[in-house]
Amino acid sequence: MLPAGLGNELGHWEPEEAVALHDRLLEAAGTSVNGLNGPTDAWFETPAAQTFLGPMRDLIEAEFAQAPLFVFKDPRTALIFPMWRRVLAELGVRCLPVVITRHPLEAAASLVARQAQAVPWQSWTLDRAGLLWLRYVLAAERHSRSDIRAFCTYERLLTDWRGVARRLAIDLDIEWPRSLAPSTHFALRPVLHRACALSDMHLPECSDHGVFSPPEPGARQMNSPAAAMHRRYQRFFAWTFALSTVMAAVLIWIELAFPPDPWVYPAPASAPTAAAAPASTFDLHDLQLLVTVAMLMTSAVSLVGLLVATPLAYFGARKARAQAAVEVALKRQDRINWLAAERAGGWPGSIVPMPRMRAHMRGRMPRRVHGGAHPG
Repeated sequence: MLPAGLGNELGHWEPEEAVALHDRLLEAAGTSVNGLNGPTDAWFETPAAQTFLGPMRDLIEAEFAQAPLFVFKDPRTALIFPMWRRVLAELGVRCLPVVITRHPLEAAASLVARQAQAVPWQSWTLDRAGLLWLRYVLAAERHSRSDIRAFCTYERLLTDWRGVARRLAIDLDIEWPRSLAPSTHFALRPVLHRACALSDMHLPECSDHGVFSPPEPGARQMNSPAAAMHRRYQRFFAWTFALSTVMAAVLIWIELAFPPDPWVYPAPASAPTAAAAPASTFDLHDLQLLVTVAMLMTSAVSLVGLLVATPLAYFGARKARAQAAVEVALKRQDRINWLAAERAGGWPGSIVPMPRMRAHMRGRMPRRVHGGAHPG
């Protein structure tokens, strides 16, 4: 069996060889266990898919050849169930799917917590985890429609496994090889019992912009002072450039449409006369030329400022969005940690700090909780 790991400290109860085979199959189909798409129906008919039918048959014959009744569990099975149906039919094995469902918010929170432990530098949002949950649930329901199947909930399985087993035997028309009497020695460790009432989770139901994420107006509009200043400079230079260019164009058009009267040079006097006060040569036309030159210079300077401020504002906005995304992830992780502590009645054994991410995180060190439930 697959050994214990993050999120399943008592073991995954999945055949290790089957998990490795499923991972190779999903990789050949261009997806993965944590991907959000595929495989497509058309891929199951490709030669690449047919090459896995032989190893799948060998796996069943090697592991369960002499078993009159066996249970095969791996969430990846939901994604490739059409291939397993074909293999089992060729081997003469009656296939009875059992789909275990879990509330999406609870499953998504568990996936987020497990991802934070496994890959703390690449955390998931509830949106991301919710889409992963949706991928598996839709595949399990869709691929098993043509079979005799049964459904049960994760919470009911943990609280009343005998009742679930009796109902499954009736729904699937099977007989369990062991008695379901209360004397049967079987108990679920407390670490497995992580199901809780939805009222205790304090998680949002839905939002307009995501699957499960709550609105984060403060974080989504979060910006740094430098980025805001660059954006203001960008707007100032853009307006200045537009206005000065328009005014300069209007003045040039006036100059060309209404040219001034030609200069008239008076003839020199034949006889010396008394010196007269020189006439002023600065008129409205000269003022128009000065304003035109000033507008052209202002337009050029504004254009240079706009070219400098635009990339600064762009990169500042990208940095601010990255900071906001990290802040949102940390807030959600803090909420999940708090929920885990509340449900466990206190912090579990060891708590290790998350490694420092970057300097712009301002040294914030969120706590990570070891443990987590199976995605269900």
